[in-house]
Amino acid sequence: MGNRWRGWYVGDDGKQHTQRFRTEVEAEAWANKERGKVHPNQWVSPTVGGDTFRTVAENWMLTKAHRRPKTLAGYRSILDTLVLPRWGETPLKAITYGELSSWNAAQ
Repeated sequence: MGNRWRGWYVGDDGKQHTQRFRTEVEAEAWANKERGKVHPNQWVSPTVGGDTFRTVAENWMLTKAHRRPKTLAGYRSILDTLVLPRWGETPLKAITYGELSSWNAAQ
């Protein structure tokens, strides 16, 4: 029979998000769960956070070009020796506060 039922909600981004389900009950349960997240600091667009930490870090480094060479070298060293080996290939949305806190405390 396929996925006949469509669950939907409008996120904080003002866009409608949909997903198809096999039953009406599944569609409504998903939509209600997602609608419940649409509050400040709880809902995150499903398209956000797919980039790896490395991608974001390298883009951040590009914004620091105006810094002094010694400062840039320090940033680069910290990224290359401490941060990127652990977090480089991890998608941002997969990094939890607990993991980050534990890693930070161990440094």
